Amino acid sequence: MRLLVQWLYCEKLRLLQLEDDWKYQAGDDDNCESSKSEDKSLVELWVLADRLIMPCLQNEVLRRINQIREKNRLSPTSCFVYVYNNTASNSPLRRYFVRDVYHRLSAEGVGSEPERFPHQMLLEVLILHAERSNHETQFSIRDLFVPEGGESETAQI
Repeated sequence: MRLLVQWLYCEKLRLLQLEDDWKYQAGDDDNCESSKSEDKSLVELWVLADRLIMPCLQNEVLRRINQIREKNRLSPTSCFVYVYNNTASNSPLRRYFVRDVYHRLSAEGVGSEPERFPHQMLLEVLILHAERSNHETQFSIRDLFVPEGGESETAQI
């Protein structure tokens, strides 16, 4: 609610994570909780702006989410379930996070806390990958064989 009031009075969003002297610190519980709380407030504000038909606010929130992402080099994965439970299937916020996961998130990032990634989101990431991949690329079935006897056990997927 604080962010909505800020926007209504100033048409600006002042965010802790975008302050010059703020830096994400993984081991600092207060720092992590502050960033998660602010991330959640931003996605909740985007959803509210969507319901109130406030596209300027939605775009500003998305800009700020992206600026935080660029600065911290982290996706707000703790917000993904909320986003998928509260937005339409063609939501720009969903599409942003799908592209963010597709382009920037590591396998380790996805595998370490899979419950943060809604099934539908993972499906959309897979669809995006299929749309963008080169369908002419072939693979050898031999790469998938189980090593026999004296063969090297370095079969690749």
